Amino acid sequence: MSGEFFGAKPRPWVVLLGLDEAVVEEVTPLFSTCIAVDNTSEVRLEEWDLLITGVGAPNPTSIQGLPLITVGSVFVLGFGGFEFGLPHQGVAFNSTLSQIGTRTEVVASQFRIPQDLPSAVKKLVEQDLVPKALERTQHPVIAETVQGNFQRNLNSDEVRAFLQTSQGEILAGSFVRQNPPAECWILPSYASPKLWSRLAVSQWQEVAPERFPPPADWKSSRAWRTPAEAEVLAAKQALEEERERVLSDLGAREVELDLHAEARQIEADRRERLLLTARGEKLVDIVKLALEEIGFGVRAMDEVFPKGDLREDLRISSPEGSKWEAIVEVRAYSGGASVTDLMRLQRFAQRYETDERHSPNACWYIVNQFIGKDPATRPQVLSSQPDEVAYFVDTYNGLLIDTAELFKLWLQVQSGRLTADSLRTKLMAMRGVVREETVGND
Repeated sequence: MSGEFFGAKPRPWVVLLGLDEAVVEEVTPLFSTCIAVDNTSEVRLEEWDLLITGVGAPNPTSIQGLPLITVGSVFVLGFGGFEFGLPHQGVAFNSTLSQIGTRTEVVASQFRIPQDLPSAVKKLVEQDLVPKALERTQHPVIAETVQGNFQRNLNSDEVRAFLQTSQGEILAGSFVRQNPPAECWILPSYASPKLWSRLAVSQWQEVAPERFPPPADWKSSRAWRTPAEAEVLAAKQALEEERERVLSDLGAREVELDLHAEARQIEADRRERLLLTARGEKLVDIVKLALEEIGFGVRAMDEVFPKGDLREDLRISSPEGSKWEAIVEVRAYSGGASVTDLMRLQRFAQRYETDERHSPNACWYIVNQFIGKDPATRPQVLSSQPDEVAYFVDTYNGLLIDTAELFKLWLQVQSGRLTADSLRTKLMAMRGVVREETVGND
């Protein structure tokens, strides 16, 4: 249609329908052209770009008494539970009287945000909708309705979901109205009209720039800028540049620390944590190293006696010049420790007495049990065999050590919370089952 128009004002042209006075006062300043009405008969909707409504936007077939929104080209931002008209396509309704509306409330306490949402929409859902939804147990759901009566829930292929229950029911979302690209956004009554109005218009600037033009920015151009404004903007620019430098430096440092952390983890896996994961010779070697760093003199007995003459794995001695010496058997199991290992140690103690003409000062049983499981969940060594443990402790000065406890004690020495001399003295005097909390800390 050609010719000269009169009465046109800056866009977007916005109608507020059925909103509280406080909401009207909050939203009106957001738009250059905005009018609040109680009934759609007060305006000609074909002349307007956006309807922000608190009473829905149903088609003429909707519930009697509600305002009838016949113009499908108007963008709609709706708050609360009502009917909102027909979509452009993609929804197979069960009835010719059906519309998109909200159904009877459902109970929900867990929610999810779809991954494909624009970042700005996702951020506002997280900031505004989720905290308010978590305070409630009853939630209206977007659905197919006929004259306000629920027919079925709609899915994310029919309505773009902003927020859903854990079962996929849509609490907030949007659809394209009968005349694209006009959209209708449906939000719960507790959503912030001011925040969502700003966001919706910023999103619609991309799909309908002639109806939702970007705000005029001539005031920010250099020609119309005061010296005071220029000074502040220069300071802001300097701050942004400094922030970029700081973030770049922090990013580089983070990458460096990640590499160092990975290297330290690999080192720990190949050293200290072998106490929790290793078997066989590797376990014996790492136990030997731990005992040496605690200050014991340690001999590997497989290197002393000929092959076939089976003895204990290790012998440990005090570096203080005393004649104290203990024999050590090191074992590993996917399950729990074996009581037969105590019998092995008893035989080794008898062989020791035959060779040395006196008994060892102590017999130590060090076991890596329940390999593959969280060390924090391990039960006490041979807790189901108290009588056998008591006999071993009383008769052979027995000491039973889970490698998880040895690991924690070794780390205490490394960190300086416990001295090697103190720990060594405590272990030499101990009998029974070792627990870090009764041995650790000076």
